[in-house]
Amino acid sequence: MDFKLELPIDILPIVFQYLDLQDLVNCSRTCWCWNADANTLLYKAIIFSSLSKLVHFVESIGGFHNSHEMCVKNNIDLYKPLGHLVKSVEITASYYQYDDRHNYSTILSRLATVTPNVHGAMIYLPIITLDADRGKLFNWSLLGLKWSKLTRLSLRDISGFSEEAHDIYDINDVLNKLQYLSIARCNGILTHMLPSLPTMPYLQFLKIGIDCVSDYHALKRILHNCQDTLHTLLVCFEKNSLLNSFDVDDLNIGSKKLKTFELCSREDLQFFSHFSS
Repeated sequence: MDFKLELPIDILPIVFQYLDLQDLVNCSRTCWCWNADANTLLYKAIIFSSLSKLVHFVESIGGFHNSHEMCVKNNIDLYKPLGHLVKSVEITASYYQYDDRHNYSTILSRLATVTPNVHGAMIYLPIITLDADRGKLFNWSLLGLKWSKLTRLSLRDISGFSEEAHDIYDINDVLNKLQYLSIARCNGILTHMLPSLPTMPYLQFLKIGIDCVSDYHALKRILHNCQDTLHTLLVCFEKNSLLNSFDVDDLNIGSKKLKTFELCSREDLQFFSHFSS
């Protein structure tokens, strides 16, 4: 007995949303039409738990030309290169070895090249290489061009390298188009931004860790630039001494849109909240 299952093409994406990961992978292997719809969900958000997996993804993502040709032959107009399906990137792996530190900037740039539709990213800050012959400054301006749709960015420091310089030259080209920004445990990063202070005209959500007085003063200047858009501000002081010297009036929060304002101290985990109307 012949059995032929036909589903309206609009139904597949709805059904696939309710499948677990392994079932979704199995469906992607059924036919080229199902493959296209399943991949849209499988590659929407990617998390790299090791740098080796990140490198493998970047190196292999361009090797699907045969899939593209088969989809074209089968008149599947919905097919897109796999990298173009990625909307969110999260890198949870630290890099400790010198070679990893050198290669991180390169692989991050290559990742942005193959994933042009990324809207949100969580990445570790590149560290300026100590050996000029083995590397160069990370090109944030180029990253901004490659991730032209980026509106949400979370930046982290690498534990164990907090005394070394972060590579943030030209980072304002990325920051100035963000709606969401989170910066954690990045010593002195706001201070380093001041020479070319970002205006961030679209910023709505800011979560920031403060561990030095200079960063606190830099925060005040940054807040002044986004008063017309910011609606959520979360500030975490790394030291109680900084929190104890905090003054709401000194911070001069005059945002017209601000709805939520929260403070916390990492040392004693005390939380303070202030809500404006």
